[in-house]
Amino acid sequence: MTAVPMPGWALDVGTTIADAQNRDGASIAYTARGPYTADVERHDRILVYGEQFKISGGVRRQPGPTATTSHTILLLVLWEG
Repeated sequence: MTAVPMPGWALDVGTTIADAQNRDGASIAYTARGPYTADVERHDRILVYGEQFKISGGVRRQPGPTATTSHTILLLVLWEG
C-alpha cells in the first residue's frame, strides 16, 4: 500500500496506549479532519510526521451547511513495538 500525504488536514492528539498484556508495544492515535470529498478509504495508510498510520474503523463524513464546515473524519492508529 502507498501512504497518502495529508496537506490541509487538521490533527487532534488522540491517545497512546501501552500493550499491558504483552508489554512490547504501544498504540498511538490521532483524529484527523479534512475535506469532505477526500479520496480516502478504510484501511488506507496515511503519512503523519513521516510515519505510516492506518485508518481504524470507517471513514466518517460530517456534512455542514457550507464546504468549510463539512469534513471527513478519520481515526488514525500506529502500533509501535
